[in-house]
Amino acid sequence: WTRVFSDKPGADEGTLISCARDHRQRAIGIVQLGTGNEKYPGQQATFNRSNDLCADAVAKWRKAKQPGQFGLQWPHRDEWNDGERYATCWAVTRN
Repeated sequence: WTRVFSDKPGADEGTLISCARDHRQRAIGIVQLGTGNEKYPGQQATFNRSNDLCADAVAKWRKAKQPGQFGLQWPHRDEWNDGERYATCWAVTRN
């Protein structure tokens, strides 16, 4: 499970915490990146697809044309090879 909460590769890792504690992002859903036995498309391609799909999901969640600030978690090669073919989308809820 990747723990990067950003729409930019190489961003600092975040920390998962309970919603009962003070937090700045909320998971708003997951987006499907692939199915079955598809080969890993590479880090940049996986990030780009995750970023595009999460931008759309966050904008829809906010009922807006643009997503505003958001983050995402996307699978790297090992996660993909273990069957993780989805990205988790996070909406920034506090500045």
